Amino acid sequence: MVRNDHRIGGVTIALTERRTGMRRTFVTFNDGGFYLMGVRPGDDELTVAPQVLDALAADAEPLRFRLTPTSNGLGRSDLELRLKPRF
Repeated sequence: MVRNDHRIGGVTIALTERRTGMRRTFVTFNDGGFYLMGVRPGDDELTVAPQVLDALAADAEPLRFRLTPTSNGLGRSDLELRLKPRF
């Protein structure tokens, strides 16, 4: 989770599998990073909990991405949700 190029920890995020609608929530680490196990290949979406956005007076576009198997397994390290201040 990034705001003004600073990482924010303790943010509740939801991962939704777009095909099934299955949703899992989790909280980012102190450094704003996160790690999930048991995510299957497919089309997914990350969103920030609305109550967190309200508390931070910010907005964040949902982040849609696709997970595909690789020779090293399944994973992504390039996902970044950015908060935008509300005016």
